[in-house]
Amino acid sequence: MEHLRIFTSPSDIEEYVLSNSQKRIGSGWEGTVYLANDNTTLKLFKKNYKVLYSTNRITTYDLSLKSFIFPDQLFICDNLIYGYQAKYFPNDLFNIRKVKDNKIDLLKLLEARKQAILDIELLTDLNYKLNDLFGNILFDGEKLAIIDTLSYFISKPTLEDNVSQLDDTLNYQLMYIDPQVCALNIPFEEKVEKIIMKNRV
Repeated sequence: MEHLRIFTSPSDIEEYVLSNSQKRIGSGWEGTVYLANDNTTLKLFKKNYKVLYSTNRITTYDLSLKSFIFPDQLFICDNLIYGYQAKYFPNDLFNIRKVKDNKIDLLKLLEARKQAILDIELLTDLNYKLNDLFGNILFDGEKLAIIDTLSYFISKPTLEDNVSQLDDTLNYQLMYIDPQVCALNIPFEEKVEKIIMKNRV
């Protein structure tokens, strides 16, 4: 199957990733991400991080959504996932400096959120519970990209539960612009509208 690349050993996977990479572009508690020679990304999990392969793991072979970047190919050995290849999403504005300098168009962020919610509605209808969105949402000024999707699992989530995962993460990103408004216990859209109004004064 095109979405699965089977290896005989974990060291073969590591060699494959490193030999097909231009440079390292990020790392986290799961593993390290590299920019591949074909301008995709290659993620290599840490040796002590285990992800069991199952047919419930979503790849682009299964589903294509505008706001989610699912893996194009999973790297498998002994029924464990050791890494994957996925689309590269450049120009992420969600970093402290750019947010603090208020470079984000909040109206465009709300529009991008609407598309993400449409995608989340579909995932919820398929009974996927979203997980680990914190730190895994990117924004290029026009659209959102939700990455690292292998921790989603089949459950019976409500749409409100899944959307709250999105909004909690977006709210955290806006804390650098206006922590007082973001601390309010009101819907995310209302927070953004308040921030916009304050900035107009």
